[in-house]
Amino acid sequence: MKKVCTLLALVFFFITGSLKAQNQAIANQIHLKSGTFVVQENLNEFLLNPYDAVELRNGHYLRIVHFKTLPTAQMRKEMLEAGLDLKSYVPDNSYLALFDSNLDLSLLESWNIDGIMIHKGKYKLSPELANKDYPAHAIENQQITLDVLMYPEMSSSFLNSAVASIHGVIINQNTDRGELIVRLPIKQIDDIAALPEFIFLSPINMEPESDNFRARTNHRTNFYQNGGEQLGGYDGSGVVVGVGDGGQLGGHLDYQNRFDNQYNTFAVSTHSSHVSGTILGAGNLDPNARGAAAGAFAYSYRYSQVIDSADAHYVKHAMRITNNSWGQGNTTTSCQGYNTGARFTDITIYNNPSLMHVFSSGNNGTNSCGYGVTGWGNITGGHKQAKNGIVVGNVSYTDGLAGSSSRGPARDGRLKPDVVGTGTSVYSTYPDNTYSTITGTSMSAPGVSGVLATMYQAYRDNHNQQDPISALIKACVLNGADDLGNAGPDFRFGYGRVNAKKAMDQLLGQQYYQDTLSTGNSESYTLQVPIGVGRLKVLLYWNDKEGASFALNPLVNDLQLELSDPSGAIFDPWVLDNTPNVTNLNLPATRGVDAINNTEQVTVDNPTPGTYTIDITGVSVPFGPQEYVVVYYFETNDEITVTYPNNGEALRPGSTETIRWDALTTSNSFTIDYTDDNGATWNNIGTASANQRYVNWNPSSTIGSDQVKIRVSRGGASDESDSMNSVFNVPTGFQVSSICPDSIYFTWDAVVGAAAYEILRLGTTHMESMGTFSTNSGAVLSHDPSKDYYYTIRTVGPNGGKGERRNAFFVPSGYINCDIDRDLSIEIRAPYDGPIPLCGSSSNFDLEVSLTNNGNQEVFGFNLSYKVDANPAVTELVSDTIPAGATWNYTFAQSSIAISTSPIEITAYHEYLDDQDKYNDTVVAHPIGYNSTIQLIPWSDNLSSFNTCGTSSNCGAEVCSLAGGWYNPENGVLDDIDWRTNTGSTPSSNTGPSQDINPGTASGRYLYLEASSCFESSGVLMTPCFDVPASGSFEFSFAYHMSGVNMGTLHVDIISDGKLYEDVISPIVGDQGSQWNYADFTLVPYAGQTISIRFRGQTGSSFESDISLDDFSIQAPTSAPVAGISTNANSVCPGSIIDFINTSSGAPSTFNWGVSPATGWSYVNGTNANSFNISVQFDSAGVYSVGLSVDNGIGTDSTFISSITFGGESLPFYEDFESANALDKFTITNPDNDYTWQRRAASGNTGSFAAGVNNYDYSTAANIEVEDWLTTPLFAYDGTSPIHVSFQHAYARYNPNSTDSMALFISTDCGESWQRIASFEEDGSGNFATVPSFLTSAFTPSSSDEWCGTTPICSDFDLSSFFSGLSDFQIRFVAKSGYGNNLYVDNINIGPPLPALDIAVSTNIVCEGDTVTFTENSGGFFQSYEWDFGPGATPATALGSGPHEVVYNSINQKDVFLTANNGVPTAIESLVIDVNAAADASFTTSVFNTGVISFQPQLTPSNIDSLFWDFDDGTTSDQYNPVHTFATNNSYLVELTVFNSCGSAVQTENVIIQGIDINELSQSTIKLYPQPASNQVTLQYVGEDLNSDVTLYLFDATGKQIQSIEVSSAELKNGFGLALSGLAAGWYQVQMINDSYFWQSPLIKQ
Repeated sequence: MKKVCTLLALVFFFITGSLKAQNQAIANQIHLKSGTFVVQENLNEFLLNPYDAVELRNGHYLRIVHFKTLPTAQMRKEMLEAGLDLKSYVPDNSYLALFDSNLDLSLLESWNIDGIMIHKGKYKLSPELANKDYPAHAIENQQITLDVLMYPEMSSSFLNSAVASIHGVIINQNTDRGELIVRLPIKQIDDIAALPEFIFLSPINMEPESDNFRARTNHRTNFYQNGGEQLGGYDGSGVVVGVGDGGQLGGHLDYQNRFDNQYNTFAVSTHSSHVSGTILGAGNLDPNARGAAAGAFAYSYRYSQVIDSADAHYVKHAMRITNNSWGQGNTTTSCQGYNTGARFTDITIYNNPSLMHVFSSGNNGTNSCGYGVTGWGNITGGHKQAKNGIVVGNVSYTDGLAGSSSRGPARDGRLKPDVVGTGTSVYSTYPDNTYSTITGTSMSAPGVSGVLATMYQAYRDNHNQQDPISALIKACVLNGADDLGNAGPDFRFGYGRVNAKKAMDQLLGQQYYQDTLSTGNSESYTLQVPIGVGRLKVLLYWNDKEGASFALNPLVNDLQLELSDPSGAIFDPWVLDNTPNVTNLNLPATRGVDAINNTEQVTVDNPTPGTYTIDITGVSVPFGPQEYVVVYYFETNDEITVTYPNNGEALRPGSTETIRWDALTTSNSFTIDYTDDNGATWNNIGTASANQRYVNWNPSSTIGSDQVKIRVSRGGASDESDSMNSVFNVPTGFQVSSICPDSIYFTWDAVVGAAAYEILRLGTTHMESMGTFSTNSGAVLSHDPSKDYYYTIRTVGPNGGKGERRNAFFVPSGYINCDIDRDLSIEIRAPYDGPIPLCGSSSNFDLEVSLTNNGNQEVFGFNLSYKVDANPAVTELVSDTIPAGATWNYTFAQSSIAISTSPIEITAYHEYLDDQDKYNDTVVAHPIGYNSTIQLIPWSDNLSSFNTCGTSSNCGAEVCSLAGGWYNPENGVLDDIDWRTNTGSTPSSNTGPSQDINPGTASGRYLYLEASSCFESSGVLMTPCFDVPASGSFEFSFAYHMSGVNMGTLHVDIISDGKLYEDVISPIVGDQGSQWNYADFTLVPYAGQTISIRFRGQTGSSFESDISLDDFSIQAPTSAPVAGISTNANSVCPGSIIDFINTSSGAPSTFNWGVSPATGWSYVNGTNANSFNISVQFDSAGVYSVGLSVDNGIGTDSTFISSITFGGESLPFYEDFESANALDKFTITNPDNDYTWQRRAASGNTGSFAAGVNNYDYSTAANIEVEDWLTTPLFAYDGTSPIHVSFQHAYARYNPNSTDSMALFISTDCGESWQRIASFEEDGSGNFATVPSFLTSAFTPSSSDEWCGTTPICSDFDLSSFFSGLSDFQIRFVAKSGYGNNLYVDNINIGPPLPALDIAVSTNIVCEGDTVTFTENSGGFFQSYEWDFGPGATPATALGSGPHEVVYNSINQKDVFLTANNGVPTAIESLVIDVNAAADASFTTSVFNTGVISFQPQLTPSNIDSLFWDFDDGTTSDQYNPVHTFATNNSYLVELTVFNSCGSAVQTENVIIQGIDINELSQSTIKLYPQPASNQVTLQYVGEDLNSDVTLYLFDATGKQIQSIEVSSAELKNGFGLALSGLAAGWYQVQMINDSYFWQSPLIKQ
């Protein structure tokens, strides 16, 4: 017995010993991504052999060290001072440590270190590398590109050689971050991992890509803002946000002067612009696009560069928030876990306590990303896996989760996303003052970034402008979120949808605690929970120390939250099951201990009132003490809070307003009401379900009140808006009436309920009030007519409440309807404001200015001055007289201005004391020189000496140096992009040449502008200098290639002796075909001068707009010249000066002008008969011709322009633009030398052409509102009859925001002033459009329904009210482009109105085939008649007044239309013809049963007056569709007689009746097979009764007899084959009958 006990004791000893060893091994484990490993207790062994000399890098080496207990902060400080730097925590109780080789190793034991191990290569590998699951994006030609992490202290001179020794190459190196990008053979991965300086390796991330008014209110951001005002409340003012995205922010009024692109060198990005507008858009242009933080400022970065710059710009620019709406792909391997990017993200936040990074979760929601289950764990990109940032998913404005929104968990199982925000159908800014609606988490993240900006401002304003720690802001956002999805946090919605009000309530109410903890320490806080709380929310958060990228769990410092209620019951935080299984991942949260997240939340529903205790414990704080934040929030039962509209909001009738409120419980539905009289009466809006927290409302346009409140109620609980809101219509008809030097005068339409109107103007950053007006017009006195502005207007109510602003519109510089007596303007001619070639030995230039007398009186006797930089002014007295309307050039006698390669400032001004316009009295220029060379003439250059430049789409970042005196000005200063030297084709398809033109080889050079990503970018190119001989004639020629559907513009200028002569040839605009073209111009006007040619290229709106130049030359002419003239007017008013421009080619050197008749006119402006160009003033009425003869020494040529009319033309006037020279009658004004009025193909009305403006490609109009004028000739009005102007228009909208408009003006004083007849302003709803839907392709009308007609109607205006007496007049069409879609005008008719039409018709009721005669009898003056006689008419149409004889070949009512034209279809008449059918008695039959037949007439009942059936058995019927029973077997001749208004008809049919009173054979005795049958069916009798012949019938599905066959009984008994091959597939009936027996059966033919 004793022996047994001993054995048991031994067994127990071995078991307990084994357990002890096992527990010790578990305690010494480290958990890495590549596996779990044991750290041996080997301190003594290490001390004997600490390291190998080959490991040393800069006197350091790496080890993983294990501690018995975690070191305190004081111990870590001692270690660091001694030479042991604990770099990263490795769970459990271990660190990756950097050892100084001089460290006294005897100290290790005193620090409780018990195990030390080498950081082996297998520990360093990411899961992809460890499992050899290499992502495709990182592989190329059996090589892999890796992201390699090292500590900066380990970097040494051995680094490059060490990588090279394993056949690798360092692609990029970030020393500060300790990161390398290395490319090496795949087989060398283990070799690089073995290098001692590296600590973690992972495949390089994929190239980043984008994660693609209601968001602001859904996030409740508006609650703490100033209602409808742009600024006020908490709007993010003073807060700097970094936008890490694609390219630069495109220019936009909504964030004007509140963004900086200096750190982003990539082309303008629509995605970046949209994101930025969501954050900080002010709604300057469209108030509906206002972002969350309209006062914030943004710096633009390329994605991830914003995180790289965070440390430096946190200090330099006070950047506190970054928004990151890009991800790194969506493949299985791209959703990397906690990698080097995530680690660095945590570092930047941990080291900068007020910094927060916001990320989109990604649009990868339906994909797998390596987590182990499709549709989960697919957050895109490593940065987003960081612990300390905020990751945002995407919900709609109704809180529905987008299917594309990426789900959590993080790769290591942590909670992601953190929150969700509105990212579905978000309306925000696009480049060039446009907008777009986009969906994606890219759109939800910036909404949250904007919320953060408002919270930072709120904290500063309440804490002496001190910043909050970002941990506090994040904690308030997470704890304040409205729970969606499963109760508590989940992997789809995170903590819920952001609620800025609740987040701000915690922040401003100081509902938080901040403190620090170390390992083993704890803190407690008591919380008094009042009665009525429905939910208590407590959240613990800390910005954690960065984790080790190779560790399995990146959490470093682990804190624990517990909440105790008054009874002592303990509530643990919510935890989720991260098992990679759909069921587990979708389970609701349960209470438990969280050891992986740095966020913990406890919620308690219906908490017992009393004292609660919050306990925070430092479970494991290896890098302490750890700062943390605890926030709490009470949600009250049955409490309703109206959040929108709440405080001075401006609601807009006709739009959908989303009313929002907060409430906790989901027990009963809500009732929503509004008042427009401050609560005296309430009106119901609707109801909402118990789970709903919004309702959509379309306010009526008749409300017109600034005493509007919303009330939401449920049961006995309710809440109202805190203060009054406004509902007013947006003022329409807002337009400029006049602009003078001291003011701009507006008019507008009245608004229901308005007490006044406020006009606003865009200031430096936001709209600013310019005054309030009590009537429907008003003047702004501080308007400078030399500047461009944006204006808008809104309604003001009786109580001061303000309505919504209308969209801002552009007012360009200049005057409108302003009569000025005395106005002298000044411009600098030389040296001009721009780059000037320094060609010769002298770089001094005389100062020449031009003075224009814009007034009505002559000007003389004034001082003229200039100064250079800060030097004293030079003043000279001008005594000459400048006539009204004249321009006079003046060269200062005391001027010799030195130009160098450094810019100078020249200020010139006059002191004409009686001048009425102060804004154009001073001019400033900044000329700058560049060194050039002089080339001898004749000259040519095919660019063969040029070196080629890059062709990538990097826009201004590509600098291309040129040879031979050619010059590309500095990008970003004098232009946007360089002209690049290239060979072969340009990189883009459908644009650019395939090669040069001279020599025309694959290696031949040419210059071009690269348009890819460089849309609407300018490029300036300067030629060398040329000394033009004083005698002889020479011509400059060049080849150009401009092919592409979105082609831009090419301008050619000349610089001569410091003067700039713009557009020496007409600008070349748009697609010029796929071939090289040539252009040339004469240099004769510059004889004896030194010149340089300047090319100005402007790319178009897409990559298909490359512009190319080649084969330049200056040569003497070799053939006779070709004379040419162009002019700016064809009709002349009294005293008008008309310029005639010499457009001759062939370099003529002598010119001889002539005007006929010889009297009634004179040369002016210093021109004469031998000038290159002439100006002529006409004084007498008449029709003139102007001719030009030219000579170039080789030959002569001449040309002339006829029909230049002085005085008005006679009426009526009609233009349909079908003639190729139709526009010659009009004057076209194109202020920006871009797209303008032109004759364009258009059909669908009365022809094939119309006048139109290409708004679709008019990209200039995206930045500023531009006008183009089409002015008619001058017309003579004799007062004998009223005059009308009528026309057709066609227009399609591109989108709701890129809208175009048109206005019609009349002048009765020869163009001195213009009165508005009408405005056609598209408001985005389609009020002006003739096509109902948006059209994103270029619009060309092709059918009548695409022209005006019913909606909208065509235009016809009576001009009588505009004439105060007999007067000549002109009409002007003003097209205002908004970069929308094309506008067309056609069939312009000016003359007396037309009478009504009178159609005479021979009869209105006819029979089919009869003839009807039509005639128009009004006797009116019509140019054309167009008849449409309706369907079935012969002829169908006709022209002329008639008579027209028409035969109708079909029945029913016919709509007949007559359109009579006098240019526009102003007279339309119609009538109806009733065409009746001729009588028809045809009928069909079908068998119902034996002896029972149904009869069906083939004429519709409406065309039958009466009918009569005779069944040939003594019975009759007058029923339309009788069913008749015959009594006996026989053949009956059935007759139908039909009567109608067109006569009668009779039809007879023979009906055979069989089978009455005979026996029906049993179905069992007849076999019919096969069923269904194809080509034949067999009929076989197997009974005994049938012994005589039968007749076999086959009927189709309509009852029509198909076959009749006599068959013997013998044949039936043997099986009779019935052929079916000629029959169509379908259902048939087989009948068999004789005098004694009957049988029938269905048959299917397949």
